[in-house]
Amino acid sequence: MKRTLLLLAVATLHAEDPKLIFETVTAETHGDVIVERYRASEGTEQIWLVATADPAKRHLLYTHHRQAEIIFSDDDKWLVINDHAGSAGSGLLLYRRKAAPVYEKVADLTNAAWKFFDTSNGLKEPAKGKSEDVQRDDQQAGLEANPFDHRYIDAVCWAGEDPPTLIIRLSGHEDDHSYTRSYCLYDVSAKSFSTDFDSYNKKSTKLDTK
Repeated sequence: MKRTLLLLAVATLHAEDPKLIFETVTAETHGDVIVERYRASEGTEQIWLVATADPAKRHLLYTHHRQAEIIFSDDDKWLVINDHAGSAGSGLLLYRRKAAPVYEKVADLTNAAWKFFDTSNGLKEPAKGKSEDVQRDDQQAGLEANPFDHRYIDAVCWAGEDPPTLIIRLSGHEDDHSYTRSYCLYDVSAKSFSTDFDSYNKKSTKLDTK
């Protein structure tokens, strides 16, 4: 059962910048870990995981500068972070549990998901009309064919445990704000993307009737 508490204490943490003073914002209990969020006055936020059985066991999960959301799998073996990093883009990070409260990052799914989008839509030629900065970054990421200069990705939810599967939403637009939105599945075990929702739904129906 999840529980969220609002806290006002000032915390002393080992921050990336030792000059920053972080204030506790929220603490949410999830299974055998507590998700604590700390924010500095200049906007940097840290997400810590704390073992409920031993609060001395603490793990710095993630540091960000705008907004980040955590979604645990139902069995708590995995979690993803939706990092809404800025107005022009976002990221999706996958973590695997080691032992409470430690989760380790195993993949950044952002570029891989967009490459799957490009391939699925038959996009092969370098896109035109993007700014020089975006073109340079996309070339380094292997996303020359992607038409969007604003790209957003987020995990909607965990859709199953066997195999662990994510439903991912991809949204993008050019400067004219004509949005395109797409959904796909990510099989964590196979490390593969798919849009075969029919097969997934059939498999889920069989499992529900057992």
